[in-house]
Amino acid sequence: MPSRVFARDEKYKEKLRVAAKRRWQSLEERSKQSGRMKAYFEKHPEIAQKCIENMNNAWKGESHSKEAIEKIKSSLTGRTLSPEHVMNISIAQKEAMNRPEVLEKVSGENNHNWSGGSSNLPYPIKFNEELKESIRGRDNHICQLCGKLESAEEEELGRKLAIHHIDYDKNNCDPENLLSLCGGCNSRVNWNREYWTKFINERRRINGSEQISRGS
Repeated sequence: MPSRVFARDEKYKEKLRVAAKRRWQSLEERSKQSGRMKAYFEKHPEIAQKCIENMNNAWKGESHSKEAIEKIKSSLTGRTLSPEHVMNISIAQKEAMNRPEVLEKVSGENNHNWSGGSSNLPYPIKFNEELKESIRGRDNHICQLCGKLESAEEEELGRKLAIHHIDYDKNNCDPENLLSLCGGCNSRVNWNREYWTKFINERRRINGSEQISRGS
C-alpha cells in the first residue's frame, strides 16, 4: 500500500516554524538538544568529522549575500546569552580545539578567514590601553553595532568593549579607524570583512560620530 503524502501549505509550515522557534527560545530545550547532539557525534565520530569538513568547505571562496547578513544581524541585535550558556560555549570550543584533526582543519590556510598570516602580526606599541579607553569614551562605552552597554559586557563576561580596526590593519591606529564593539559583534565582523568595512564606513558617513547602529 503506497504511503500517504500530506501536502503542507504555507499556514502549516508557519506553525512548524513558530513551534520550532518557541522550543529553541527555551534554555532548557537548547541544553537538551546540545546534549543529544554531543552524544550522537561521540557515538558516530565519522559523521562528526564529515560535518566539520562540510562546514569548513561551505563558504570557502564565497560570502553571505547582503540580505542574508542583514537577516543574521537583525536576529542577533539585542540578544544576550546567560553566563552559563557562554561558559558552555567556551568549554565546547576548547574541547574541540584540543582535537588535532579539528585544529588542522581550522588553522592556517585551511581557515576561511585566512588573510596571509596577518593575524599573527603583533599590535603596535601605540595601540595601548590608554588609546583603547579613549575610543571607548568617545563611543560612550556602547557597542557601535548592536548598542550593548559596556557595563552589561562587564557584568556578563567580565570584560570591557573590544576595539576594532575598521580596515583590519593593526598598524592603522588612527582614532577614525577604531571602533568600540562588544565581544559578539567583534567576532561577527571577522566574517566577510569587505562587507563590514563598507557597512561601517557607510554608517559613519550617514551618522557621523553617532552610534553606527542608529537607523540600521
